[in-house]
Amino acid sequence: MRVGYESRATAVGLRARTSLARVAMTGTSMLPLLHAPMVLELGPPEAVRVGDVIAFWDGLKIVAHRVILAGDGTFRTAGDARPECVEIVSADAVLGRVERVWSHDGSQAYRVDGFAHRLSGSLLAHTRPLRASVARAARSLPQGRTRVFSTLCDLLAADLADDREGFVSALRAAPADAIVRGTKQHRCGALLAHALYRYRLHDDPACAPLVEALRKDAWGTAASNASLQCDVDTCVTALSIAGIPFALLKGAARAYRGDPKDAVHPSSDIDMLVPEEHLDAAIAALSRYGYATPFDRSVAEAYRRRHHHAAPMLPASGSIAVELHTAIARPKTLERALDWRALEPYFQPCHGFAGPVRCLDERATFAHLAIHSLDELHLRDVYLMARILRTAGWSSRADLGTIGAGDPAEPVRLNALFALAARIARVAWPTAPAERRYLDWLERREDLPENLRRHAYFAEAAHAARRARDFVRVWGTGIAGNPAKADAVTQHQRLTRLLARAASGVAAYLYAAAMRDSR
Repeated sequence: MRVGYESRATAVGLRARTSLARVAMTGTSMLPLLHAPMVLELGPPEAVRVGDVIAFWDGLKIVAHRVILAGDGTFRTAGDARPECVEIVSADAVLGRVERVWSHDGSQAYRVDGFAHRLSGSLLAHTRPLRASVARAARSLPQGRTRVFSTLCDLLAADLADDREGFVSALRAAPADAIVRGTKQHRCGALLAHALYRYRLHDDPACAPLVEALRKDAWGTAASNASLQCDVDTCVTALSIAGIPFALLKGAARAYRGDPKDAVHPSSDIDMLVPEEHLDAAIAALSRYGYATPFDRSVAEAYRRRHHHAAPMLPASGSIAVELHTAIARPKTLERALDWRALEPYFQPCHGFAGPVRCLDERATFAHLAIHSLDELHLRDVYLMARILRTAGWSSRADLGTIGAGDPAEPVRLNALFALAARIARVAWPTAPAERRYLDWLERREDLPENLRRHAYFAEAAHAARRARDFVRVWGTGIAGNPAKADAVTQHQRLTRLLARAASGVAAYLYAAAMRDSR
């Protein structure tokens, strides 16, 4: 009962442990033997054996699950319908052992815990490892894979539109454990936690497992953003005193502005754009404030050759890295140059503690978020794109995609990401058939198991490319790997990696094709 909209036992008459307490069943985690509207009578938690059902406190709620292992002052329990989810329960948390099970709470109720019921419970307890293995194997099959990406899109769209009814409806479309898994992948847990509290859903018993899981994300994001703001101020001071031109990108710009709306958007690093000819001076300026790269000279040079930013620099505290960018797109990703000179017309003032500094305007930020999503998609970034799109007027909405849209190197993927943002913003966006096919693949790709998703470059190229050279470019960019390690591999290792990732891409393609539709 730690994850998912699972069975909860809600106390309706708990009294002293010396007498029988009556507990009503709700939920589905104890199916098929226990379910609503059955009522459990609890006796003292003595002589508990494997196969018994015990009621215990789990946070602020009461749970009734079956004991699968007892000893050393603790019990291991699991719901009959969720054998793979095991809890460790201390003896102090146990309220009692189930002694009787009644069909309901009315005067005509009858006992259902006969010999067959107890025998079935014992068999379920002793076969739990086998049933757990079968459940995991079933979920790993394409047809058993839980589809959650569309649900996350619907949740974010409802939140952006302030649509409480749509938000609640989307919550019911997927189990809570799948939603939590998706929020970790797409870094939007704090955003959904904020929405749950804003819509007063944190007091809803059905949402309790989701609220409990996302609360930690919200706390972590708040703490990270507070640290980020201090580090951004330090970097702004360092480059300003050195007289180096710079522009704050993405999360760094949001942190410098201190906009309360951005408090729920996590940022893992500080991105700053500088002219290429000032890059060495910018590195030296940050070094004087205690920043240093953890890599040796050869790795730092590899970053300069293969990436669009210098090697990450960490402060002495080792908290949040700084990436000094010379462009907003990786080399060979786009045909258009998106460096300082190309973006200069899109700079606007960003006001913070040190006065106005440069940052990108809405059009360039919209394109930057989309370009960043080409390497690794996070719905957190797409939500920010949707927020920009929703506030833009119809006259300017067509201009939002002009920086990246229509680029000869990425005509399909970028426009598809723009369309995804439009879906979350609930606004119209024209899409070509190739872009709609890619969106269907993207939706399936994001629901793949992690190992397949991270190595789906072959399938990605097959869906994104319109020409043979585009296929080679997308696939080659994907398999290039970490620039810090690229120069260290031999030709043989490079060929082996190429073949392995081609096989992974084919497997991802076949797995995605076999998954059931999300709707």
